[in-house]
Amino acid sequence: MIRGEKLSFKVSICERNHPINLFEKQVLNQLFNHYKNGNFYSILRLEDLNHIMIVKYFKLIDNVGGLSSITEDGYHVGFIDVDDYNFKKLIKNLKRIQNQFNLSDFYILKSSKNSYHCICLDKFSLGGWIDVLRAFDNKNTIQYQRFGLSRGRFVLRITAKGKKEKPQLIKILNHKNNWAFRSNYYKSLAHFNFLKIRYGIKEPYNLDHYSKLLVENYQTVVKNG
Repeated sequence: MIRGEKLSFKVSICERNHPINLFEKQVLNQLFNHYKNGNFYSILRLEDLNHIMIVKYFKLIDNVGGLSSITEDGYHVGFIDVDDYNFKKLIKNLKRIQNQFNLSDFYILKSSKNSYHCICLDKFSLGGWIDVLRAFDNKNTIQYQRFGLSRGRFVLRITAKGKKEKPQLIKILNHKNNWAFRSNYYKSLAHFNFLKIRYGIKEPYNLDHYSKLLVENYQTVVKNG
């Protein structure tokens, strides 16, 4: 760790057939300092020990705030996080699972270019929402499913990250029969209050009475700002 910088690193080891010479060391140290001073996300340093090349990769990290899916009574609000995703495909898949699982409205947030956070206030067990994620798009949510299973909850970023602004509400996807539709699921009052304060959404039907909300602070890699 370098003092004064938010850096983390991993070490890769690979064999080479000759030791690092003085010129290589000078060039690589210059490269290291250039990337560090320029705040680039990838930094490397080359070291030599018994003809083994050790490359250390550094990445800038940032502290961000995240909204947790877990509710006060142990259920989970429906979170979906997708990157590099076509918006028309997103809407199509959300409508499909709305009908399949009888879900209420989705609040669609744009987190960065072609990346979206989707929130459904209906409450599920952790495994129940995993089933919804699989039906939505198993291939593109598999890592998010694993994250939820390993942490026991899902998290969506709610603050700025590097040069990325905090997510913005861009669309509310109502159930197609919303005029007569009433979801059978209870909805999280605490998560509704957050969305109401930040985005001014209207109160849905069938809210629970739990008001505590879990907001987490965590570190994440910042690539190119």
